Formats: sequence, structure tokens, C-alpha cells
Amino acid sequence: MPFSSLIHRLSSVFSHPHPPQPYETVEIHIQQEVDDKSRINPPIQLATGEYSSMGYRPPNTIAIWKPVDHNLKVPPQSEQAPFCLEKAAMAFAATLLDLDQPGTELMYLSGSKNSVWGEYEIENELYTANIGQTHDGISIRNTKAIIVFNSKHRVCYYYCNFLNPTKFAPSAPSLSPESAVALGEAAFDGTLIPSAHTSAIEVQYYIRADKTASLVYEFSVENEIKHTSFMVVLDAHTGEVVTAANLIYS
Repeated sequence: MPFSSLIHRLSSVFSHPHPPQPYETVEIHIQQEVDDKSRINPPIQLATGEYSSMGYRPPNTIAIWKPVDHNLKVPPQSEQAPFCLEKAAMAFAATLLDLDQPGTELMYLSGSKNSVWGEYEIENELYTANIGQTHDGISIRNTKAIIVFNSKHRVCYYYCNFLNPTKFAPSAPSLSPESAVALGEAAFDGTLIPSAHTSAIEVQYYIRADKTASLVYEFSVENEIKHTSFMVVLDAHTGEVVTAANLIYS
């Protein structure tokens, strides 16, 4: 279910006050399939014979509380103190991941406030935070948490697929960025697409299906003559194409 649809669903559930009663938790565990050939962007057949469109994502948990007024998983902030989304979201996210693993930390990515309108006026406000996971200061590209607070600053929904890998590859790449790009350009018959907003070549960790974390370079290549464009995730130690996504929609 798209996140926008979940926001709409939450607005109908939480826009009106509920009578006092214990909150109810609904948890759904979803195993994300590695190869989803039904996606709009055509999958890519890798050298291993596998097909990839989005890459592996660890299993996630979705939890919805109702009524939200009685969700006490995060202690309420003082009525006089202004609500700090980053502080509240980071505190809640810390309950979702074992931070005792050396090098494991959380990173606040972004936050927003969404007004839920009734027929003539705002009936509710939702605060949404995106939290990332890092190891030795390097972000993990395929794990994240989305935490939603209601107007009373209680958690009413979260999505999370944080994972403590069994093993991390060394954080210093064996391949230079130039060597990695050359391998990616050769594999997909294209040239590097520079980015004006972020680094054209990102170093990240990527959790594999066996729960180990590989150090990877992420970048995009294109071939203007063939009208092809690919996002490439390449192992920064071995040069293996770990996963890739077709950026040309069919």
C-alpha cells in the first residue's frame, strides 16, 4: 500500500476522538520479494541470472495503534514544551533497533507536517519522520523507518525494516570510485550521469538476503544513443553488480 494511501487511511481512523480504552496494536509482517517483475520499470537480468528491479529489502513491520491517545510507548513531552519531531522520532526509533552493536547508529533524514482536512476545517494533523540506519557513519541504503505522530504527539503508525547484519564488509573501499564507475559503465554500456544535487557516486552499505552487509557504490549510467538509463549498485570490494534498477519506465 503506498504511503500516501496509508496517510489517507490514518486520517479516517484518527480524525475523531475515541472514548478511553486500551489501545489496540495491529502488526503486519511482510517479506519483500527480491524480484518483483510486476513493477512499472522493467527488471534487469544480472550476471547471476537473477532479475532485479529494486533490490533486496529486509522484512518489515507495520504497526497501527487505535485509539492513538493511549499509545504510551514514547513518554509524552511536557505540555509547555514545544513538540520536537526529530527528538520524539529518534527516541521511538531507538526502541526498534539494537543500538548496542558497535558502530550502529540512527540518522534523522527528514520530517513533515500534514494537515488532514474535514469538510470545512482541519480535523487532525499528522507529523511524519523518516529515520535511517548507519554503520561507522555510512548509511545503509535498504533499511529505514517511517514514524507518524498524531496531533497529540503520540505514535499512531510506523513502518520499519531495521536490521542488525551478522557481518559488515570493511568500511574502506578496495576499489576506487573511478574503477567502480568503469565497471558499471562496461556492464550497462553507458556513461556516468553526474548529479547536481548529491554526489554522483555514493558509498553505502547494502544488506543482502543472507543478512550480511556489503559496502557498495551507487551511481547511475546512461546511453543517450540507445535511450537507456540504469541505477547501479556495485560492490566496492569485489566489483560485483549487487543490484540495479532500470530508470526508463515502460
